[in-house]
Amino acid sequence: MDLNDLPASWPPSDGGGTKVLPIFPLPNVWLFPGSIMPLNIFEPRYREMIEDSLDGPGRFILGTILPGHEAEAMSAPPFHDVAGFGEIGRHDRQPDGRYHIVLIGLGRVRVEEIESDKNYRKVRAQGLFELDEHPGDEAELRARLTLAIQRRTAAANPGTPLPPIPPDVPLGRLADLLCLRMPLPHDVISEQFAEMDVAKRARRSLAEDAVRPLLPPQQRPPQPPPGSPETLGGDPA
Repeated sequence: MDLNDLPASWPPSDGGGTKVLPIFPLPNVWLFPGSIMPLNIFEPRYREMIEDSLDGPGRFILGTILPGHEAEAMSAPPFHDVAGFGEIGRHDRQPDGRYHIVLIGLGRVRVEEIESDKNYRKVRAQGLFELDEHPGDEAELRARLTLAIQRRTAAANPGTPLPPIPPDVPLGRLADLLCLRMPLPHDVISEQFAEMDVAKRARRSLAEDAVRPLLPPQQRPPQPPPGSPETLGGDPA
């Protein structure tokens, strides 16, 4: 994923193929490429972040707080060094100053926190590229992933017609879709999120599918879960 298409005016670039971007860390939330995440932004520093973002390309990093530090969400908790890079697809400012936004996942990035001149935190972000060498069993992996996604989607939405999955969906995206439809613990989903070898990610998703229970109808996966408005500066709506 290349960050070089970002406008040079904001956020500032920092050489070496990296960009300086705001980061919004949440507990147990991963922004996968291609995913759409509604967020309720209410903590003042992150409302400022959204306002500044909307003055530019509307892009920032959604980070995942390290396990054991969830209670520090209102301060400056540590976060995983691989995170999701997203763009605000829609925003609505509420009368009380909160923002309802829809964040669209654009790619994975490796991040390193730097000193910030704002109330919100900033990172130096390096775009990550998937290793996609078209394994010999790609057709089989694609078929198995598609079937598993359809099975889990049907179980969560009984009686609802399932749209077909286009045949040109990248293998890595299928692995991500399956991952998001399973109840996975933090360590497993974080490892999957950081795996850039597409074939490995696909096989691991299928291995998890073989041992994870189906979700009850209409139940969202516990990963990524909704945040709590009482404890976070923003949360998945």
